[in-house]
Amino acid sequence: QRRVHGDRSKRNHFRLVVVMSWQSPKLAYSPLMGASPKVLAKAARTASSPNVAFSPKLGITSNNIRLSPKTSPRFGALEENYASLNEAGKPTVSQEISSGYLYGQLANVAKMAVWWSVFSPLIIGLLQSEEALGYTRLSFNLALVVVSPIAGVLAERIAVRRLLNVTTATRMVIWVVLIPVIYVLLKSELVNTTQFPDLFYGLLLALFFFDGASVAMSNVVDIDCGGLDLLGQQHEIEITDHTRNKFNSTHQMVFDASFIFFAPLISFLVYETSKQLGDSEDVTLAAVSDVASLLGGMAAVFLCLSFLSLYYYNRYIPSMAEHIAPTADVSVTEQTKSVVAGIWDGAKICFRNRPIGWRLFFLALETALEDSMVSVCIAAVALNTSEIFADKSHAALGNLWCSAVIAVGKVGAFCAGLFMNRFWHVPEANHTNEYRKLFWSVFLGGCSVMLLPVSHLLVQREQIMAARVAVFAASFLFFMFSTAPKIGFATLLQGLAAEEEASGKIFGFVATFVTAMDAIIILVLSSIFKAYEGDMQTALWISASIFAVHGVLELLLGPWLVLGTPTPTRSSSVEKDRKQPLLP
Repeated sequence: QRRVHGDRSKRNHFRLVVVMSWQSPKLAYSPLMGASPKVLAKAARTASSPNVAFSPKLGITSNNIRLSPKTSPRFGALEENYASLNEAGKPTVSQEISSGYLYGQLANVAKMAVWWSVFSPLIIGLLQSEEALGYTRLSFNLALVVVSPIAGVLAERIAVRRLLNVTTATRMVIWVVLIPVIYVLLKSELVNTTQFPDLFYGLLLALFFFDGASVAMSNVVDIDCGGLDLLGQQHEIEITDHTRNKFNSTHQMVFDASFIFFAPLISFLVYETSKQLGDSEDVTLAAVSDVASLLGGMAAVFLCLSFLSLYYYNRYIPSMAEHIAPTADVSVTEQTKSVVAGIWDGAKICFRNRPIGWRLFFLALETALEDSMVSVCIAAVALNTSEIFADKSHAALGNLWCSAVIAVGKVGAFCAGLFMNRFWHVPEANHTNEYRKLFWSVFLGGCSVMLLPVSHLLVQREQIMAARVAVFAASFLFFMFSTAPKIGFATLLQGLAAEEEASGKIFGFVATFVTAMDAIIILVLSSIFKAYEGDMQTALWISASIFAVHGVLELLLGPWLVLGTPTPTRSSSVEKDRKQPLLP
């Protein structure tokens, strides 16, 4: 039954059943339903017409009333399932469901911020290789590409709460139980002096694939991927643009704040724990103190925040969804094929329409390079420059520096987002200078990465503090100059897709293409650091040059390729015809 809530100032809860006969209305109540005779009498006094059930004084509207299929057609009865007049200040059930979903998502996004900050130092500490970053992320992203179409189909068949519970619990088991166990048994010497590094590596890649599959399944019910609308659909909660904006902005603010404050705090605790373990009299435990601390810190975060998410999901979201879209006789396989066909249609549109295709290509590069900056470049500098940060043998200290550098970068991103929110206005036409300015921002962001190899030149001159400042400045400037184009160009791409009247298909392909490009770029950059493992300065110059070349290409070619006149299509001509006046 659907719960609908009225005026909070009323203290009575009652079930109102209005039986509409052919001549006159009747108001009925049952004491077993908790109805107060005084409330019903007041309801009757407000009735001057059959619209008694729609009295605004009681907070009851026509949206609260629906035809009951169980009633006799003789009377055409209308039944209000549950009109609740809440106590003052008490949230409605709809608000409780939405709030429980929001708080569970905020715990999840704080966990993801720690995952992003700690993942690379952990992998380098576990496998002592930057190249391993590329293959682990390749396994993770491959699962995203493969499972995402299936996840989109299952989201229409399964209750949101169930998907949230399964994916949250799966990731918790992977990071709290499975990864620490295989490390202890196969890689460390804590239990067995015989190590199986190849078997450990293979199992780790398999676990990251399952972890990526869990993320793909959870993405479809997350706030930033339409999960709020799906929740409202299943539990008959009205979701407005104001609600979406409130949830999305809160979600993004907590995500950024977790990078700035929470992840460095966790990294500091991990570092302190590693120092305590390093001073242990147990030589074997002291030898693995850094990796053990990183694994333990990640496991503790996943355990606590996953339980917190599960608490809110199960405490406030009903177990049974009231409305799940009918699936008729179409199987999951057939629906998945339909989704894949839609993605392919989106690809053909992108290839046919030059502005959309090139904007998509640049978007994929921007996203991949931004992820690579966090996952590869900053982590490599933090764990391979003992003069200014740390080396691989001190992974916990390197992780602390890595989290600090990323946090400073996120401060730059926050400043850019604030500027775009307050001062940047969406241009009415694609050819205006407002969009052209964003290409300069991409260029400056790419050039700012050059400060990373410059930091090594400063180390050679024994200017250690200046070298550290250069690394922090590179992170701050890169994320600041990269965030503004990401926001502005997202609006541009949405507008271009809307002109094609196929936004769903286009963005279905966008997600797939960007995820694949992300894995490829991370693998390429991590391979560069592996190839020049003994020459960090050369590796940094090559990597920074890739960022700079990308900035130059967007500055020189982007306005011509992206802001040009879209390729004429049938849909655009139809839209043009629609705009012609019907009458002279």
